[in-house]
Amino acid sequence: MKRTAAALLLCVLLLATAACGSGTSGPSQPGTTSSSTPLTPAAYRTKVNALCVQAKQKLGGTTASSAAASQASATAALEKALGIFQPILTTMQTLKPPTALAAGHRTLVASLSTLVSGGQGLITKLKAGTPLLSALTSAQVQSFSKAFAGMKTGFATLGLTTCTRLIGG
Repeated sequence: MKRTAAALLLCVLLLATAACGSGTSGPSQPGTTSSSTPLTPAAYRTKVNALCVQAKQKLGGTTASSAAASQASATAALEKALGIFQPILTTMQTLKPPTALAAGHRTLVASLSTLVSGGQGLITKLKAGTPLLSALTSAQVQSFSKAFAGMKTGFATLGLTTCTRLIGG
């Protein structure tokens, strides 16, 4: 169970891009919005899908299986993923979704936030020498699984087709 959870967490934090799904191409530098006016549904989807593509490009060929090969490679892969996803989460938090998509957006941001904060906690444990499989508690496994499911559902519900494809949904 914990080995599966470790692979799931690595896959999630690698956002299931090249590690767990197929790729697409698209804009590499999505913008944020500072206006208090909500984005149109099309503009919102374009920006968030571009964030998914950006994550895939930055992760390159990092895979969950190669990241789980050793304690050091797991730590390095998680640090790389969090270095990519923390700014993306920040960008997501600044987007003004259209009213019709706001609830789904909040759920997606909450799921991503859970994954990022959980990943940060896991890195702390790994750096302290806790073995990967021991570093994950059952509660964390459930939390990560629920957050991943929320992210996957959020992508589909919000019509984020590129993001959905990237995680194999």
